[in-house]
Amino acid sequence: MEWFKEKKTGILLHYINIMFLFVVIDVCYEIENFNYLYVTLLYLGLMVIYWVYNGLIHRKWQRIIVFLLATLCALILAYFYKDKIAEFINVDIIANIDDINNQLLNAEATYFYQFKPVITVILPVVVFILFFFYYNNMTEGVLLLTLAVMIFFWYLEYFDEIKILIIPFIIIAIVTYMVNNYKKVLLELQKKGIYSSIDGTRVIINVIVFTLIAGIVVLPLPQDIKGKDELSIFQILENEYGEAHNRGSEAAKSGIFGLQYTGYNNTENRLGGPIRLDNQVAFRVVSDKALYLKGDVRDEYTGYSWKKTTDELTELQKGINPSIDEARNNDIGNVIYPENKLKEIKIFPEKLRSSSFMVPIYTNRIKDYEGEIFINEENSTFVTGSYISKPYTIEYYDVEYKIEMLDYYTVYYGYNDKYSRYLQLPEGITTRTVELVYDLVKDCNNNQEKVEKLKDYLSNNYSYTLDASVLPEGRDFVDYFLFEDPKGYCVYFATALTVMYRIAGIPARYVEGYKMSETSKTGNVYAVTNDTAHAWVEYLVSDDLWAISDCSPTALENNIIIEQEKKQEENTTNPLTNVNPDRPNNAEEIEEADDDKEESAEDKGVDIVYNRNLLYVELTALAVLIMSSYFVVTARKRKKMLKSESVIPLYNYINKRLKRYNITKRIDETEKEFAAHSEMELKDILKPLTKKVYEEYYGGIKDHRIDKRKIYYDFEKYLRKKDGILTYYLKRLF
Repeated sequence: MEWFKEKKTGILLHYINIMFLFVVIDVCYEIENFNYLYVTLLYLGLMVIYWVYNGLIHRKWQRIIVFLLATLCALILAYFYKDKIAEFINVDIIANIDDINNQLLNAEATYFYQFKPVITVILPVVVFILFFFYYNNMTEGVLLLTLAVMIFFWYLEYFDEIKILIIPFIIIAIVTYMVNNYKKVLLELQKKGIYSSIDGTRVIINVIVFTLIAGIVVLPLPQDIKGKDELSIFQILENEYGEAHNRGSEAAKSGIFGLQYTGYNNTENRLGGPIRLDNQVAFRVVSDKALYLKGDVRDEYTGYSWKKTTDELTELQKGINPSIDEARNNDIGNVIYPENKLKEIKIFPEKLRSSSFMVPIYTNRIKDYEGEIFINEENSTFVTGSYISKPYTIEYYDVEYKIEMLDYYTVYYGYNDKYSRYLQLPEGITTRTVELVYDLVKDCNNNQEKVEKLKDYLSNNYSYTLDASVLPEGRDFVDYFLFEDPKGYCVYFATALTVMYRIAGIPARYVEGYKMSETSKTGNVYAVTNDTAHAWVEYLVSDDLWAISDCSPTALENNIIIEQEKKQEENTTNPLTNVNPDRPNNAEEIEEADDDKEESAEDKGVDIVYNRNLLYVELTALAVLIMSSYFVVTARKRKKMLKSESVIPLYNYINKRLKRYNITKRIDETEKEFAAHSEMELKDILKPLTKKVYEEYYGGIKDHRIDKRKIYYDFEKYLRKKDGILTYYLKRLF
């Protein structure tokens, strides 16, 4: 054990820094179900390899031979498995990195299983490089790497996340630097024949205590101290050269809100497709009522996406919305915007990372915000030059135009140049779409009746689901939704309603934002979550006066409707319609989250005098130990799974095992459809289990009478019969 005694400090310091690196990545990228146990085991495996190479083989020529033999074996394996290796590189590494990058760009969730192949390949390379530098007296390599990662994420504008991690980074950096230099000084003294009698353990303990005290002292100190003029050197230079304003507006454009920030697909690239939402809190609102809060407006429909024909931003000079000022000057505006209708709400950002202010439709101005505010006067959206992390107050007109004006005006016919873009339709609009709209509105006496008629038609005849199908190539999105696949989420309904209004001659535009929910209210504070992100329509009423039209629920509202229906329909065999099947479908991710909760066995070290003759014996013993540990952990997990009150862990386990046999649910299938389409023996296992999972996950109904043990052993028996005993055990292990 001499080798470990000499290297233990370096091994421990590198482990702490590497785990901190993954904490940084996890916090910034918000990786679902990050498995730190896997990273730890991988690191321990690398240390075993390093020990064999560096601790058991002492002579340089022997190391060269071992290295050449290992390289030769690797080349032979690469030759025989070149297709699988190429597939792994192309699919699990390159394509996976590309998918991760796209998901991050679209603010979509990422999962540990996506990062796992990349970590498995890159971590060994990084660890061996760091150890090479460390044991050649270049001890600050891991510190430089950690600092580089922190700077990298800072320049990616993960400001809040990095600020949270600054204190632990400082503590880890100080401990690493001081301990490394203590070791380095001791080695230099020993080379000169000077041996220290200082207790190294006491020195290291003192260093750790000192850094912890320093961190604790720093925490309560003010964190937001500003300079004399509250300007950084960069801002001063920008002002000197007159570039601050332009750079601010350009930065604002890059962070404008879109539904992709909340888990939806990016509607500027393509509309529709299955999505998965979470209930993370994007921001909180202090308000006396629930409101629609818009982040962005788009006006050009391409047939498969939404674009903006204008993104011109001007600095908000007076602090008051120019569109509201103009609207107040016309006859209707004088009635719609009386001063006594002005109200305020206050917004506290949390998880949402955007440069857009979330505002009600009749926003007058934004107050209590330090920094430039830019406005798109065309659609009354507000942005700033960086991601918004501080609270701000919105002053808006709390009016409902129909209450004030319904008796003596109808919706405005906007056939002038100012509003022509809101009647735009692409060439791909089908004849049957136009004929449907004309048929629906033919008996309407005015545009207000058209608005209600078209909205009611979509609400009453189309179903809500997050498991929406992907638009076939070359098809018009609205036509496909209206006539081929009449189900979807808010993007489908809002796009169809906007296009149908335009066909009927009503100027309309597509809006993305959030719809606050009364169910998320505590006192007068609303928690606005990602499953309340929403798309709706604004249509023109009169000059500069727009109104909201919405014909679909949010994901949160739809789930509430489903729960209410289930309570009313007892003893039904299929109470689940229009639900999001994706949530219980993440078998691998949920299973990996369960893995994180498993308690790893404590390492029990045994002092053994190693020599070259015992190498193979020890490797065999290590293999036996690893296999024994595997079977012990597996048995504990199985026992925990079968004794659990929930059937979901068993369901996740079965899906994970099936994935190794390339038996997976198609993207356009629900769990029940997947179970029904499986081969007979598997169907008999999956159908009753899937039914119980639905009842538990969506209805909170746990059936204690279900025999999970029988299902488990029937499933294992099915797998053994499927491909034979040998394949069964190989796929169970690997």
